[in-house]
Amino acid sequence: MEWLAHRKKVIWVVVTILLGAVGSGLWEFALKPCLSWFATSCINGVISISSDFSIAIYSDIARGYNYRIEKMILGWTTGGVLGLWIVIAINPWIRVGSRTESVTNWKSHALSLIAVFICSIILFLTSLTLFMTNRINNFEQILCISAPYLNEIQVKQAKSDFGQIRTKDDYDRLMKRLRAVAYSSGAYLPTHLK
Repeated sequence: MEWLAHRKKVIWVVVTILLGAVGSGLWEFALKPCLSWFATSCINGVISISSDFSIAIYSDIARGYNYRIEKMILGWTTGGVLGLWIVIAINPWIRVGSRTESVTNWKSHALSLIAVFICSIILFLTSLTLFMTNRINNFEQILCISAPYLNEIQVKQAKSDFGQIRTKDDYDRLMKRLRAVAYSSGAYLPTHLK
């Protein structure tokens, strides 16, 4: 009898590990790329629609990492508090009990909808921060790859041009110029920079 109890515990541990591995693989190879593509597509769509938004985003990218960490910490803290609020607000929907409609239930559902709206805004802002960080990382990486083939003045000029970016076209022109240097020198470019 005691062996049976231990066998069930072992089976639970093994099943938990297997489910974790499957979930991790599913996230890494399916969900993460799909969500990343969706977020980038949404941001690119908004950028292509609004020139003011595009200028704001690329001017922010040109600032580099100056205050990116503060934004990320703020986003994580806000996301954590919001997640807790969503769990509390959605609780009436989860609760199994009397299903009478009352003013209290209506208020709880309204709070839940507000929480979902705020959560989607935070998700968009987090995606935006990741988008900007990826653009900065791409510039830094291609500049490091191209730097040995540029003189000191050209490196300073590239950094200066990066600091003056105002639109997506400015960014794309600078990246194209650095890619051309890397290609003409025969340097290896990772796939995400091609």
